[in-house]
Amino acid sequence: MHLNTTTKYVIIYLIFSAAMFGSIIMGAYNVRYTLETNNVTRLENLLTNAKNTIATLEQKVVTGELDESKAKRLASELMQSYAYSDNEYIWMTDENLVFLAAPLDPQIIGQSFESIVSHEAKSHILSNLTVAGRLLPTLGLQHERT
Repeated sequence: MHLNTTTKYVIIYLIFSAAMFGSIIMGAYNVRYTLETNNVTRLENLLTNAKNTIATLEQKVVTGELDESKAKRLASELMQSYAYSDNEYIWMTDENLVFLAAPLDPQIIGQSFESIVSHEAKSHILSNLTVAGRLLPTLGLQHERT
């Protein structure tokens, strides 16, 4: 089979184009994977720092270095700085699900979780918290409350 010069150039162009397109797709996938991995690592570090901060304050209450109300106030102030992007943050509630810290939504501090979110959102969030609670030991984040 004999191909003319134009056909050879078209075939070479198509092969080159396919290779370039494949390289672009692979590069984009690698960038996406790297960004997701870095975001997860950053969030894990932030959660570990938050957990350690709260654990330290709880220990100071146990040893008598801080009274509980002062420790809660200090924890709320510290957690108020735990934003990890322009629109994402770690929020904190007390045992009654009243917001104590919400860095990007300070207007909800002191309000009940139930008054902020819909019933469907509450159910979804609480089920995710339950799942997260089961996952904490695998992340080395299990924390025994005293």
